Amino acid sequence: MQILPLARFSWVPLIAGALLLPAPAQAQLPKSVCESNFRVAQSEGPLFVRDYPSLAAAVVTSVASGSEVLYTVSDRSGAWAEVALPGGQMGWVENRLLGPSLVNSRQFSGSVQIRTLDGGPVNLRAEPAVRANAIALLENGTVLTYLSNEGYWSAVTTADGLSGYVSNLFLVCPAAGPTGS
Repeated sequence: MQILPLARFSWVPLIAGALLLPAPAQAQLPKSVCESNFRVAQSEGPLFVRDYPSLAAAVVTSVASGSEVLYTVSDRSGAWAEVALPGGQMGWVENRLLGPSLVNSRQFSGSVQIRTLDGGPVNLRAEPAVRANAIALLENGTVLTYLSNEGYWSAVTTADGLSGYVSNLFLVCPAAGPTGS
């Protein structure tokens, strides 16, 4: 079966030459809008961070069980995850040794919040791309209005009305509470 994207329809399956059209796509939030990329090391001892996705790879560092890391990508098998550590160091860990972070349990309220491992700011970009112009620096903890998902990016608006894109890696749903943070 071949799947063809169309501008006004979500996905159109093409089966044995017959074109089957689904109902027009509804505007929906992605299911993952509150599922952040933050993970917690869940190992009996230190979690070994390796140079590449293999037990044969050199250990470049380790993190204590319970430490939070930022999941960036999985290998093809799904057994290994590339993670970023506080301070920006990157490496590979066994995916089975990562658990969900508490920020993953938050409910979507129409807002998202900037969150980084080291508390630093992130760029608000003019377009959904790493090389797009940065139009503002958003401080850790900044709450934004979520507009839409653009693959690895989210279109957002600041409280001051500035619109742009932020990498989904740095967005979580705000914690419930009187201040929203």
